Parts: sequence; structure tokens; C-alpha cells
Amino acid sequence: EASGYFLRLDPSVRPTMFHGATISPDEVTALRQISDVVRKGRVLRIGETRIELEQGTIPTSSRTLHVDCSASAITNLETKPIFEGKVITPQMVRSYQPIFSAALIAHLEAAYDGDAKKNALSDVVPVPNTDRDFFRFTAISMKNQFNWGQDKDLRRWIAGNRLDGFSKLIAGLAEDDTRRRAIVQRIRDNAMPAMMKLQGFIKELDDAEACAEPQPIMELQINKSDHTQTRLQPVELASLEDGEARMKIEQFGFSANNITYAVTGHTLRYWQFFPPQSQGGEDWGLLPVWGFATVEESRCEGLEEGSRLFGYWPTASHLTIRPTHINAARVVDGSPHRADLARA
Repeated sequence: EASGYFLRLDPSVRPTMFHGATISPDEVTALRQISDVVRKGRVLRIGETRIELEQGTIPTSSRTLHVDCSASAITNLETKPIFEGKVITPQMVRSYQPIFSAALIAHLEAAYDGDAKKNALSDVVPVPNTDRDFFRFTAISMKNQFNWGQDKDLRRWIAGNRLDGFSKLIAGLAEDDTRRRAIVQRIRDNAMPAMMKLQGFIKELDDAEACAEPQPIMELQINKSDHTQTRLQPVELASLEDGEARMKIEQFGFSANNITYAVTGHTLRYWQFFPPQSQGGEDWGLLPVWGFATVEESRCEGLEEGSRLFGYWPTASHLTIRPTHINAARVVDGSPHRADLARA
């Protein structure tokens, strides 16, 4: 930021998101004139009288125009090899350069044989999403640039490519332009030390993430009276007692059948299977779903940690159960509130 590479809308706030947007100092100055800034996370729902966000609500009205400018042009945050048999998955191979990346990928396909060779010259530069991603994608982009420079034919192709602005800039320097040539030489001299520094930063990030606190336990709740309203609520589960097990819900199916659970929730008592653990949940409930869960912690004899079960779960990240009737075929939740509910 001190060198002008990055600009923040508010120098007193550390951003959590970074998508590689390009902006000028004058544009930042103009944006800073907007004083009514809300920082409560992503918008979950816009109603007639309020906007619900991840970390709270703000008032609105039906006479207010709401414009959503949060769409992302590139959503494939998970990377995969570009060349896999007959499949080519276009991704970036240089930071902030999707068009140049597409051209280079096409050239590799046309001029080189074998997926291994082509993938070695096109390591995927991840799409930036958080304030920490800069280090990783810059390191990969620099590594790609180094590898391209070691291939004489590819180096010649890049130099002649109209999408590679840097090569054109270097080629256009006059012999007597000592000031600009000194800048280019300084970039070359510092490339390897910069890569070493980046690797050090990445190691620090990896170590910090390894020591980070676990993700919060969450519940996806639905309004019992208005099924179009949902909210994602963090909850704190009590420590396990003897005979209990903590289940981590991995994945579940969701279909019209689950909507039937909501519609008939009061008459057929579906809302009673999984009472919400958060405060103020009288008007909100958890829909039952079918899916898979793993025993994350167990104080129950006969149900070991790591066991994976298919069964009836809430729309939540975790569930505490009191297992009974444990055998090779099934486990029954013997929690007291389940005693008079449908056994199946």
C-alpha cells in the first residue's frame, strides 16, 4: 500500500476480500465521499422493511432501489490441471491476465505434445478471493514466467504476442534510456529474492492457518410461518456428557420432500425433531434432511470417532445425539425429546 500497489477504500479497515480490481487514486478519493458504509457481511435477504445480513440487519423500505453489484465474473475458486486428456479447462496462468492466459493455453495445445509438458508450462494461478491470496498467486505467476523464459521457442512466441504488454514495453526501450533500463535491471535482480520472500510469507500463512481456531458451528434455520425466510446462525454447543456423540454433518440431499416437511411441520411435528440451539429461536426451525455425518467426538461406548453414518439430520453443521441400540446396521438417537416422535 505504501508503494501504491494496493489501495484501500478506508485505510483504517483491513479488507477481507480481494478480487484484483483496478482502481486509480482519483477514483478512491471519489468513493471515499460515500459516508454511509455498512460492514455486516454479505446480504442474505432484502425484505420490505429491512435488509438481513450475515452479522445483523439494517432498515429499508419498499420505496428504496436496491442494486446488487456483487456478482463475480469468475467463480471457479478450486483449481484443476488445465490439460487432462481430451479436456482443457481454461484458467489463469498469469496474475490478472485471463485473456493472455487463454492465448498461451491455446498455443501450448497447438505447439506442444503431452499433458505433462503442457501442464508444467501452465501452472494454474488461483483466482484471488481473500486478502491472503496475493502471496500464493503471485508466487505461481512468477514461477510460470521463469519457466517460460527457459524455453526459447515459448519465449519468442510471448515476445511477439500482442497481449503481452510487458514484452512490448521492454522491446521499445531506447538504448540510451538509462533510467528505464535501470528499473528493468532492478526488477530482474530482485526477482529471485522476491520469490524467496513470498515463500516465507506463504509458510507463515500456512502455519497460522494450521493454528487457527475451528470454524464456527452453524445452523441454517427457516421461519416456521414464512418458509421463504432463512437465516444462518452461529451456535455454541455444550460439552458432551457421558453417552453422547457429536456428529459433523458432511452433506445431505434437499428436494421437494423437505419442503413438505416445512409445510406440514406443525401438524406432523417435523419442527420438533431438531430444536435450534441458538437463542430466540421460537419462530425458527431446522428442517430434517437425509444425508451423511461423521462422529467428530464420542463419549458413547460402541460408537467410535470417525464412524460415518447415513441418516436423518438437521440443516446444520453439527448435531449432538445420544446413541442407543448400536449395532452393525444402525444407531438410534435416544435424546429425550425424540422419545415420542416417529421412530423411523
